[in-house]
Amino acid sequence: MIPIGAAPAPPPIVALDRVSRTYAMDGVRVEALRDVSLAVAPGEFVAIIGPSGSGKSTMMNIIGCLDRPSAGAYRLAGTPVAVVKTSRNDAPNSKPDDPLIVLLVLNREVVWEQHVVGTVGDEPTRPLLMIDTDHREAHVFFSAPCCSGGTIYTKTASLDDLQFDAGVGNPV
Repeated sequence: MIPIGAAPAPPPIVALDRVSRTYAMDGVRVEALRDVSLAVAPGEFVAIIGPSGSGKSTMMNIIGCLDRPSAGAYRLAGTPVAVVKTSRNDAPNSKPDDPLIVLLVLNREVVWEQHVVGTVGDEPTRPLLMIDTDHREAHVFFSAPCCSGGTIYTKTASLDDLQFDAGVGNPV
């Protein structure tokens, strides 16, 4: 219960709700995470500890938008998000302006919106998403050209209008 006149607590900056991640390896199902819930408040510091093989790296990859849960929900600053790299650069009929890195945002109608961050022609790879809630911006970091180690680039868009500029972005 919130006392009268008190401001409600802000939503967690990171929230995992019954998140699981399962991989198929050589026909065998491997549960890397099973039913994990976590809430991290703004300004809170958290340490993730556990024995080898307990799912720490898998969970951090989900939090960093490098992987996605098989089940459950992940919210970043109150918004379900994912940043993904498609495999269109491997398609024989791909065009330079085909989307390669896409930011997915679950809208209020529970439909995933796609926002193109990088194209096949830009050759981006290994995307990482950072949400700046203070300035209401989404920052996507990636390396380019693909698979060379390349240079790290960034693109930024307002959380109120997720439109990323064309081109490879700005070197970091």
